[in-house]
Amino acid sequence: MKIRTGFVSNSSSSNFIIALSRKPKTVEEMKELLFRDDDVFPNPYPYEKDGSDDTFPAMEIAERVFNDLQPLSPVTREEAIEDMQYGYFSGTVFSMDAIESLSRGPDGQRDWDKMEELTVQEAKRTIDTFLNRHRNKQLYILTYADDNGESHLEHGDLFAIVPHIKVSHH
Repeated sequence: MKIRTGFVSNSSSSNFIIALSRKPKTVEEMKELLFRDDDVFPNPYPYEKDGSDDTFPAMEIAERVFNDLQPLSPVTREEAIEDMQYGYFSGTVFSMDAIESLSRGPDGQRDWDKMEELTVQEAKRTIDTFLNRHRNKQLYILTYADDNGESHLEHGDLFAIVPHIKVSHH
């Protein structure tokens, strides 16, 4: 189990495990992949008074994702599982019911190793199902955080039409 011992901030990050037939060769291809014909990407928090716009130009977002993707190599099933085991994803067993169901040892502590084992099992099941649905595609992991005024990349529906698994690291 990963234990954080340093400074903890209120910011979050999420990794997006995306499945692509091939890496886009141009920003225009990336824009088509992410947004099809839409020219704007909606701000998920338009009501905030932080000066953010209600929408962002889709081409600017596509350029950012394109540039982030270019240096990356495809990841393996094992690398995706490792990423998932230290975050929260759809299907994760890290719920209050799951925590309450953990047995307590003689010292009164819960069996966190069992929780980690269950999370790894669920990560394997989730990634295997994902890979089965998206055969012959390559996996890439992109990370976006809500600091630096970029919460729209993490919390917006950036990969709505791209097969993906969101892994939150809060």
